Amino acid sequence: VAFDERMLAHKILSPKERPGRLICIMGRFISSKLINYCKKLSVRQITEEEVLAVHTKMHLESLKEDVNYSSISISGKHPEYNNYSNEAKKDSYRAILTSAGSIVSALDFIFSTKEGEPVKSAYCVNRPPGHHAGKNTRGGFCYFNNVAIGARYAQKKFGVKRVAIIDWDVHHGNGTQDIFEEDESVLFISLQRYDEGTFYPGSGNFIEVGKGPGKGFTVNIPWNTGLPEDKVAPVSDPDYYYAFNKVVLPIVREFAPELIIISSGYDAMKGDKIGFMSLSPWIYYWMTKNLVDINPRILVATEGGYSLKNVANASECVLKALLGIPVELPPHININLSLIHISEPTRPLYISYAVFCLKKK
Repeated sequence: VAFDERMLAHKILSPKERPGRLICIMGRFISSKLINYCKKLSVRQITEEEVLAVHTKMHLESLKEDVNYSSISISGKHPEYNNYSNEAKKDSYRAILTSAGSIVSALDFIFSTKEGEPVKSAYCVNRPPGHHAGKNTRGGFCYFNNVAIGARYAQKKFGVKRVAIIDWDVHHGNGTQDIFEEDESVLFISLQRYDEGTFYPGSGNFIEVGKGPGKGFTVNIPWNTGLPEDKVAPVSDPDYYYAFNKVVLPIVREFAPELIIISSGYDAMKGDKIGFMSLSPWIYYWMTKNLVDINPRILVATEGGYSLKNVANASECVLKALLGIPVELPPHININLSLIHISEPTRPLYISYAVFCLKKK
């Protein structure tokens, strides 16, 4: 488990992305005694060289300019970024560097496995999140793209040829897609509420499959609920069960990644006041376990999730799956695919199109 208290210093005007998100995760790991089965990792800050492996120099410099502009003002020199969700302050910069640093620190641990030892995995209890940060953009509480930095770090330092990034945050990982959409060495699969482009950030349609050599290595599974973004959508565990069995797991198996990185957001859960979806904590155990069965070399990075109870419950499920601790799942998780009612007529089209693009490559 990678965690560092420096990440708690980051505070923004939005009441959603707050330090309590990490406190509740670590609190649950401790109270459940799961932490006793884990190694507490030392976390270092990311270097500028590691940031520039995925972000532009302009992106890095604009953030540095803003954090040096004022410790109390949120206008900075780049007001287009400094809204309620992405203001940059001096006391945040260390947290931003440490959040990305937790990823590379965890990768050092994962790849320290010696011959004959079990494959290692890691859970990064980190903030701020990162999957909305593109090559030259920040947004949605994100500054540096933590998982993208991790993927490039693994490729450069450890010679990893194929990395799969699975993003199950309720929002599309538009930043991760922006960074890797022309890269066939990184498979990016994202499941998100889309609502015909009206749900933040407005991207992630099924026709977005990558470009150039990376065509077919971006797979989007968009949920079109037909509801306003502040209304609870009925997308629930069976939908994700179906999508994983029919799309995610077959594609990941075919890709045969040497490393799996999970952008683990918990804002698609029932009761989250940003995502307004209907997942239970159990589906996160099931999804993680099935990825572990493909390759147990997994790094979990924390993304969204704004109900503290939900975050604690789901993170416990994910860590149990990484540790191989059995969990008795409710009957609705162990559902037969033939019994699932596909209420959205176009959903099979999303799936067949995504698979077609990968096969065509």
